[in-house]
Amino acid sequence: MLILAPVGYATLFINQSLGIFLLGCVVVMFVALRLAWVRVSVPLPKWSPARAVYEEGLSVLAQETDPSEKRKLQTSLERFKESWRLK
Repeated sequence: MLILAPVGYATLFINQSLGIFLLGCVVVMFVALRLAWVRVSVPLPKWSPARAVYEEGLSVLAQETDPSEKRKLQTSLERFKESWRLK
């Protein structure tokens, strides 16, 4: 019995080490799959309040009939776009 005790402890140590190694492998696999999924997924369009204001200004510009008001609004929208660096 005394001779088998060290063998039992060695087996337990190997099993624990193998379990920890496999757990680490699973974590690394999940991280790699998550990174691959993020790279493949289609990015969502960025939304900003400034973009919404600019889009609203464009719709008002399209509805405007007075040429002088249209020119003022267009100049204002261009300045707004440049100041907010909208693309």
